[in-house]
Amino acid sequence: MAATFDVNCELRGHEGAVRCISALPNDLLLTGAMDSVARVWLRDSSAPFGGFVAMDSATIFDHEHWVTASVALGGGGFATGSMDKNIRLFDAQGQRYALLRGHEGGVISLATSTDGKLLLSGSWDGTARVWSLETLQCLHVLSGHENGVCVLGLPDGSLVTGSTGQQVGNTVADFKLRFWAKETFALTKTLADHQGPIRQLALVPDIGFVSCSNDGSIKLRTLDGAVVASMEHPLNAEGKPGFVLGVAVLSNGFLVSASEDCTARVWSPVGALLQTVGHPGGLWCVTALPNGDFATGCDDKAVRVFTHDAARVDPDAVASFQAAVEEARIAKTRGPSGVEVEALPDYDQRAIVNGNSDGQIQMFRRGAKAWACQWSGPSRTWIDIGEVTGTGGGGVVDGEAYDMVIPVEIELPGGLKKLEIGYNQGQNPFTVAQEFIDKHMLDQAYLREIADYITQRAGEYRPPVLGNDDSVNSAQTGTVSSEPVTAGSHYKYFPVSGYNTFETTKISKLMSTLHQFNDKLKETNEAATLSDSQLIALGQIVHTVQDTAFYHSSKFTPLEVATLKSALEKWPAKFAFPALDLLRLVLVLRRVKMPSL
Repeated sequence: MAATFDVNCELRGHEGAVRCISALPNDLLLTGAMDSVARVWLRDSSAPFGGFVAMDSATIFDHEHWVTASVALGGGGFATGSMDKNIRLFDAQGQRYALLRGHEGGVISLATSTDGKLLLSGSWDGTARVWSLETLQCLHVLSGHENGVCVLGLPDGSLVTGSTGQQVGNTVADFKLRFWAKETFALTKTLADHQGPIRQLALVPDIGFVSCSNDGSIKLRTLDGAVVASMEHPLNAEGKPGFVLGVAVLSNGFLVSASEDCTARVWSPVGALLQTVGHPGGLWCVTALPNGDFATGCDDKAVRVFTHDAARVDPDAVASFQAAVEEARIAKTRGPSGVEVEALPDYDQRAIVNGNSDGQIQMFRRGAKAWACQWSGPSRTWIDIGEVTGTGGGGVVDGEAYDMVIPVEIELPGGLKKLEIGYNQGQNPFTVAQEFIDKHMLDQAYLREIADYITQRAGEYRPPVLGNDDSVNSAQTGTVSSEPVTAGSHYKYFPVSGYNTFETTKISKLMSTLHQFNDKLKETNEAATLSDSQLIALGQIVHTVQDTAFYHSSKFTPLEVATLKSALEKWPAKFAFPALDLLRLVLVLRRVKMPSL
């Protein structure tokens, strides 16, 4: 049987990689992302192809970190897990009614028991927790896991968990499945048949369950864990498998795997590969929809729904998707050698461009060519190296060659530790960062910082390859001796002769920044921090600002305004700008009723 899935719709709205997706009743879709926002989407049956549309009124901004897990609950409600270590429960209207605390690390997996009475959670703290959805209390803490934990409730009431492994020498090992008894949740069995971190578990009706891993495999199992079939993502150019970060089971029995190798792969119930769907970026998650479709969450911030029903395939969405995939493919094959000459500073103006450190390599635009120069700190001049004609090699980490070797300094309890990250152009920075964290047993909180650093360095990396030997000689003899010219009288943008208006902003990033700064204040100035209820009040202001269709009837409550005023008065100046930005947007909305500040 052949699988032919194609694009039904593409959903845009998140400002970060999409980390989790859950199908909800009544044709709703829940998504969570690395913009710290959860969004609800509604299937528009009146549209030509029946795709999903955003429900702005159900956009949830009150997470303090990435939204990394989600699950549907009974009655149309749902739960989310966040890297802020908390679990939030919402009713069918998207209103939060509970906040479950207890995990000491980010919550990365959520599931329910098959009877719907228990909520199961897995965290980077090495534990799984069992919660009562009636009393909202934690009933059991299942400890002893190796770092991150994924969870699944089995039909007989028992529980299975998977771990991401631990550092053993220079490698990460001990990726284990654990089985826990019904009611007592005592450990009954352990399996160790994956060769990489176990990322997700999913039920397979009439068979058992499926597990997926960073080892590139998807293993179909009986309920006691015996492997029935094993599916493998192909090795990449470096001879490594793509991390399989998510797996879903469709209503017809097909399996769909989501990988950081930028593909979703559709498999038959017996493990035969039926279709490979390339994406513009790495995939974090995939979920099955009740009608047999599936949805993917991508590193490019998009959610895409794929259908096997030809009548619901949107040709325009297909064309746009294919163009994005091709553009991403070309960008990866181009690698770091595609220098954007026009964007480089003018070679003739190099005297007013100061280097940051002695030996720094900088490229300039010299006619239609890129020209490399090296900064001499003692003489404060740029020394010619030569024309840039390509790129050089990278380096070696643990005996393996990479396009780039990125130095990292991590502040640990024992002092500053210097490490190296091996990176190949085209890799997903977040998966490289995660592998680095797993390898060195670092705090999961470093993920975003390390990934951002990799992204920055990958974008800057342009090691020059010279066009001729003469250019090398010029670098050695220091033929450029022009004296630097001070830039004091050469400012391009000062003095300012007019003013700019900023009437819009990236709302979800603003709210995310408020949460991040509030967390930082907890460490240095706890008296200035805002409570959860105050953060929710700010979130409501954000929602009112964003919901432009109801400006004529919207109003800010005294509590919301008082909370904003409190942030402006109590927060140090270096943390105040997101609150000021929110105040600016509030003042722009003259049609919205507002109590006096």
